Amino acid sequence: MTYLRYAYLYSDDSETGWGYQIEISPTTMTGATIGSSVQGSASCSGETCEVLKSTFPSQPLNTTPLTDAQGESFHEMTIGPDDVLSASSAWTYYFTSPAYGFSTSGVARPYTDVRCDNAVPDRASAGCILPDYTPTLLESLRATPLTMCATSKKPWPLACRGHAAAHR
Repeated sequence: MTYLRYAYLYSDDSETGWGYQIEISPTTMTGATIGSSVQGSASCSGETCEVLKSTFPSQPLNTTPLTDAQGESFHEMTIGPDDVLSASSAWTYYFTSPAYGFSTSGVARPYTDVRCDNAVPDRASAGCILPDYTPTLLESLRATPLTMCATSKKPWPLACRGHAAAHR
């Protein structure tokens, strides 16, 4: 079996918890892997880290029709007034084949740890962030005609003709 594994870690800088989602999407299944299922369990490592909830029950996998398996976990840390703590989340997932009853496993870890602290001035509560993640904003001028029309020079593109932004 070959498969794609998607993992999504998310946090909120005003909360001391975060979520971690996983999806297993089979791309090819042959022989003993046909009819396999997958399930998983979440873990957390860090000084005060705990798994609050973890859901990844046994789910069948198929390529025709495509059947993905999904799991989600929620984690939290206890943060003191001067604490700056890091934690790492992980999913361990297990494949089971009905043909042979064998099981094999894999581990999904995000590329970054979660950092939780109370270090932001004038903020009453602690929060958690992904310190190694740099957000990126991509904007297509084609997808937003108003922006395209407001920033284009004469002669305006056909899509801008008659548009108020093009008549400044």
